[in-house]
Amino acid sequence: TEVGQIAEQYNKVIRALQHAVAKTQSIVRDIRDGIVTYSRDGVLTSCNPGAERLFGLPAEQIVGQPFQRFVVGGSGSLLPEVGGEMKAEMMLHGRGGEAFAAELTASQGGTAEDTFVCMVRDVTERRRVEEQLFAEKMLAQVTLASIGDGVITTDRAGQVRYLNPSAEKLTGWRQTDAQGLMLEEVYRLFDETTGAPLANATGLAVRRRSDCQERAERAPGILYLRDGSQVVVQDAVAPIRDANGLVIGTVLTFRDVTVTRQLARKLTFQANHDNLTGLVNRSAFERRIEALLRDFSGGEHVLCYMDLDQFKVVNDTCGHAAGDELLRQLGQLLKGRMRGSDVLARLGGDEFGILFIDCPLNQAVLIAEGIRHAVDEFRFNWEGKSFAVGASIGLVGIDEHAKTLGPLLGAADSACYAAKDGGRNRVHVYQADDQRLMERRGEMQWTHRLRQALDGDHLRLFVQPIVPASGDDGLQRYEVLVRMQGEDGSVIPPGAFMPAAERYD
Repeated sequence: TEVGQIAEQYNKVIRALQHAVAKTQSIVRDIRDGIVTYSRDGVLTSCNPGAERLFGLPAEQIVGQPFQRFVVGGSGSLLPEVGGEMKAEMMLHGRGGEAFAAELTASQGGTAEDTFVCMVRDVTERRRVEEQLFAEKMLAQVTLASIGDGVITTDRAGQVRYLNPSAEKLTGWRQTDAQGLMLEEVYRLFDETTGAPLANATGLAVRRRSDCQERAERAPGILYLRDGSQVVVQDAVAPIRDANGLVIGTVLTFRDVTVTRQLARKLTFQANHDNLTGLVNRSAFERRIEALLRDFSGGEHVLCYMDLDQFKVVNDTCGHAAGDELLRQLGQLLKGRMRGSDVLARLGGDEFGILFIDCPLNQAVLIAEGIRHAVDEFRFNWEGKSFAVGASIGLVGIDEHAKTLGPLLGAADSACYAAKDGGRNRVHVYQADDQRLMERRGEMQWTHRLRQALDGDHLRLFVQPIVPASGDDGLQRYEVLVRMQGEDGSVIPPGAFMPAAERYD
């Protein structure tokens, strides 16, 4: 019947409603968050097991109590409008009287009884994590503000997000002005040698995919500040990745190395130049010759050795300060006679070396003669005294047959001494079959053998009587001769080694 059908439908609705109520009660009972209801005057009217766990009390000790009893400090109320919702975070008394941080979400159902429902969620752990993250953030900000290196971060598109104080100082840009600009507008870096703009740092970081090459450090470059001034910086760039490893930005660190570079250049200059004259020193000069021999690609080059004449007179007469000043003045005089490609060096003492690059030997002779003449015409004045000096110059050509440094230096040195032996203040060109050089080389070898004979006691004295050609006064006279004993036991006459002894020893 119609009544029966209505009753059956009613029973279905009742069963569905009971099922829904039971399910809701189960959810409310099992949920970890606390759920309480309270009246407009703040008196608690019900609570779920979650609230019992949070407050550490059974329901009968919670229901009927004012909500403020559980609020640390006893103040605070949540009375939202009908249909509205209010959220707040408070410290509540929990199990054993310990306070815990709670997130409260209250709403009003709009019933006539003005009942309010509040969900209580323990956020102590969340707040601890937030406080820890905030502390770490503050520590990072303080660290970034304290370090001397500049730090700039960008988003993936290369727009500036952050500059630390050092970066503001080094670039001349304030954080507020730079934020949102492209990195290349704020950080303008150029090659230190060519002056060409260097690659975008953001692009370098984004292109790097290998974990082992996350950080890229580049050679120093010139950074143009906002006001147009310049500093030399060394930078490094690395990508910023999210939890999934995707690049979401870049971090650029850089530091001012202007002073460091100046010091490095100064040390490099000092390592390659003579402190007294500022000319290239011997070691750098020899390295330049070795490089020329190693990479020889044709052409004509000439090595020149020059030794000053009468320098010792100045040194002994006026002292080392005068000798040093003479060397400085002559260094400047010689620099004025050099071509752009020539290398002028002070080799030590009063010796100078010149490497004529792409210069035929006959032209080098003319240049050397010009140098000799200039030195000869030069007058050095010191404390009212005037001195004239000369220059003995030796030249040797460099061609494809010159392979190593030693023989080449020896040839130039021999030519220089041949110029001295020939009367000083002249130019001598080395020739492999030069009789004068061969004689000098032989004498130098005898000098070495003579020194060995002295050290090894290989000099022998020979005595022979002197007999008068006519008459006899009855006196015995003898001539004492010195001879050298050779390694094979032979006797070497004095005529072989005495010229060398008289010249060099």
